[in-house]
Amino acid sequence: MKKFDESAGAFRDGRMTATEFFRDTHSTWERMARYLLRRWRAPAWVDLEELVQELQIGAIQSLWCYSACLARGRTLAEYVEWNAIDYAKKKLHAMRGANRSGNADANPSRFEKPFSSFSREGPAFEFRVEADQERQYEIKRAIERVCTTVRERYAIDAFLRAGDIVTGAVELFADVEKRRICGLTRPRDAGRLVANAAFALAQQLAA
Repeated sequence: MKKFDESAGAFRDGRMTATEFFRDTHSTWERMARYLLRRWRAPAWVDLEELVQELQIGAIQSLWCYSACLARGRTLAEYVEWNAIDYAKKKLHAMRGANRSGNADANPSRFEKPFSSFSREGPAFEFRVEADQERQYEIKRAIERVCTTVRERYAIDAFLRAGDIVTGAVELFADVEKRRICGLTRPRDAGRLVANAAFALAQQLAA
């Protein structure tokens, strides 16, 4: 922890670049990623490298927010590590299709289909069942905010139609034309695209 603490401090103070920081602490990120993959069952396309990247994104975001007051007694290293794991864990829950309501950590790797009441006809998403109009509007607006590119619209469309991240990714990759438009070369690319779109939608709805 001492080396990680020193490296985090040097990076935050500008004495070390991001490349140097992540190179010097690479074993720490791999250790965290292995812990997450042992703890929760993830789709086959989620590998160690994928989670290392998510951990590093979470670390960057938290490193500049650190203050002794906000950290509640945690050192800089402890604060960055905790927030990096929390960020990557939430992304992993989305990737594995866990229901994120309640205790997401305890929910199995699946998807409860909370969006199964929606389908898309033409360029706009339509509702198949009656629901609270205000909630309908919120969800429709969230989808519009998430779908800013053709890639994202195809990803959300695949997710909503399948009601499942993994199934949606498989179906998206199987469509040759959509696969070309989205620039997907491997099944894991489709999995990442759909998972990220679903995660972004969940964040919009929770905001």
